[in-house]
Amino acid sequence: MLIKKITIDIVGIGLVIYCESQRPIIAKGADFLATSFMTESQVYDLMAAGKIMGLSTGTPGTFCINCYFSEIDVLTKAEFNARGYVLVSDGAVRIRDLYDLMDWSNLVDESQIINLPNGHYCIVASSQTPVSGILGDDQEISITFVLCGEPVFMENRGIPTLC
Repeated sequence: MLIKKITIDIVGIGLVIYCESQRPIIAKGADFLATSFMTESQVYDLMAAGKIMGLSTGTPGTFCINCYFSEIDVLTKAEFNARGYVLVSDGAVRIRDLYDLMDWSNLVDESQIINLPNGHYCIVASSQTPVSGILGDDQEISITFVLCGEPVFMENRGIPTLC
């Protein structure tokens, strides 16, 4: 079920998805990207704990994100596919530019907040190269938040990638 459409311009090479009450404590103005979210193991460990998920787009640009809710796991046949995990405990997740982690602020545009029931979510992301052939050129991304009964074990220890 489609729950929200978001258009986001990013200057970084990816997105982050998190629940405000679960994310690590980050001081205003801190460079969390450089200190705590730079290596594959740092990104994986935070995602495996349900705190914050990084999603590499491989490029800056304009992304049109279709957000879906499901209680049944989904399989995609898109050109690019990625999976992750996030724990929701305050009824919403936020989707932001990865580079927001370089100069942290708690302020988030309302359009980037997706309301969800509390629980454990497998995040299934998929995308295709845009018609223009240029990644990030009004590129559509589908993100399905699949409600699970328990924490999600992530087999791939790398950074979820859509490129």
